[in-house]
Amino acid sequence: MLKIPLACVKPGGFVLNLKGYLTMSKKKLKTLITFMQVLLFGTLFLPVGVETGSSADPALSVFGLTRRYAGLGFSDDAFVFTIIACCLPLLTAVLLFILKGRSDFGTAACLCALYSMCAACFFSAAKNQMVDVVSMTGVHYLIILISLIAMLLSIYGFLRFPKAADGQPPP
Repeated sequence: MLKIPLACVKPGGFVLNLKGYLTMSKKKLKTLITFMQVLLFGTLFLPVGVETGSSADPALSVFGLTRRYAGLGFSDDAFVFTIIACCLPLLTAVLLFILKGRSDFGTAACLCALYSMCAACFFSAAKNQMVDVVSMTGVHYLIILISLIAMLLSIYGFLRFPKAADGQPPP
């Protein structure tokens, strides 16, 4: 059996205590993942791009960026990403509390992976197509990072809380 040290002493005497993070309850983990999904939804209103050459309100949120991207002739892509960006975090948070067993964290991990992949593809395409019109601020990297951290936490929950067999509590 693999033993993980609960406290690691680093050079210089700094002690990193991992005990609280390794013993997180299922409810706390679900709450943390839900908070990250709310945070993902909130980042949709942050400025991810700045219009170059515009004097009136040059900052673009994700919705403004998709509107500009749709104006370039990619309206279907912009519409699909807008739906995914709005619905997947909400769906992930709701399904975490509706589904039971291992399905809750497994579904959350898959939805977070889908969201991060769609966000990375959209922001990459938008950055390449609007190179002369919009410069990205770097917030899109934060959006992808939050989604990946939520995915890793969901995978941790999936592995940490296995389905109980025959009514027995998990180890």
